[in-house]
Amino acid sequence: MEFLDPVRVVALTGIAQGETVVDVGAGPGFFVAAMLAAVGPEGLVYAVDTAPEMLARLATVLGEQPQLKTVKSQELAIPLDNRIADHVFLADVIHEISSEDRVAFLQELQRLLRPSGRITIVDWRTMDTPVGPPVEERLSREDLVADLYRANFRLRRSDEAGPYHYLIQASLKEGIFAGDYRP
Repeated sequence: MEFLDPVRVVALTGIAQGETVVDVGAGPGFFVAAMLAAVGPEGLVYAVDTAPEMLARLATVLGEQPQLKTVKSQELAIPLDNRIADHVFLADVIHEISSEDRVAFLQELQRLLRPSGRITIVDWRTMDTPVGPPVEERLSREDLVADLYRANFRLRRSDEAGPYHYLIQASLKEGIFAGDYRP
C-alpha cells in the first residue's frame, strides 16, 4: 500500500529491540518485516490471523525465521497465553468488529498484554478516500477511544498513520493487569 508506510508506522508504535509483539489480523504480513527488524534477534513477533491462507502466504514471503511465529485464531479469541506481549498491534481490523463485540474483543487483546504493555490500532479515517471500506463501515477515532476506555485502557497517543489512516496507542489503566478486568 503506497499510502501506508509499514516502517514509518512501526516506528510510530515505539516497538523496541527484544520486545514480544502480537500482530492481530496480520494478513499476508504487511507490517511483519518492519516489526521483525524493530524487535531484532532477541524479540518475537506473533503473526495472528483467522485465515490460514494468509498465514501460509506470510510464511512463503518471509520464510522461516526464529523470531516469527504464525498463529491461527478465532475472530474473538486468540490462542496465546495471558501476559505474553509487550505490544499488541492491529491494522485495518477494528472497524470489522461489530460494535456489540468491540469491548469484549479489546478485553481479549488486553489479556495478552503484560502490565506495562501497550496496544496500537491503525485504522481508516472516517472520510471519503479513493481506497478502503465504505465510510459508513469505518470507526471514528473518537468512538475507538471511547471503546478503549470502556475496555479499561487509557490513551497514550493519537497520530496520523498515513493520509487515510489514524493511529491510536493505549495502555492498561493503572492498577489493571492483563486478564484481571471484570466488567
